[in-house]
Amino acid sequence: DISVWLEFRRVLFRSSNKQTLSVALKELEEIGLLDKTVIQLKPLHIEYNLSEKGKSLIPVFKQLEGLA
Repeated sequence: DISVWLEFRRVLFRSSNKQTLSVALKELEEIGLLDKTVIQLKPLHIEYNLSEKGKSLIPVFKQLEGLA
């Protein structure tokens, strides 16, 4: 769900610059929370989606949101 991802990004990377965000996305991909798709267009397009492991954390994020 794109709204969950956008909220996840907003909370975790609120003050991030582009370089910091790139590093964070790579780390999230490496630990299996994101799937990365490279689309061979000009310019190159990279898409990130929550993996099944990442989706399994949605209930946790929703519970944390309720604590705020």
